[in-house]
Amino acid sequence: MSIEWQSLVRRMQDRMQEEDKQQHFLYSLGILLLSYCVFSLIFSLIVTLLIGLGKEIWDHYYGTGFCWWDLLANVLGIFTGLLLIGGFKVVL
Repeated sequence: MSIEWQSLVRRMQDRMQEEDKQQHFLYSLGILLLSYCVFSLIFSLIVTLLIGLGKEIWDHYYGTGFCWWDLLANVLGIFTGLLLIGGFKVVL
């Protein structure tokens, strides 16, 4: 792995260990899984993405500022939820 990639991976690991990023991950995971209990997968996915994006837009105007790392944590939470849903479908 080149030095640039190692630096990027290390920076990503450091950022994802922040409590705020962990909250983004868990909230996105939870919103996706709970909404999937009631709605279709595509609707749940879109709603979860829009909630995360809306939160960042709100932060841009009224909070600490827009953060791409927060959006990455949201997407990772959603991806984990999709893996769990897929795993449950295989088991059930």
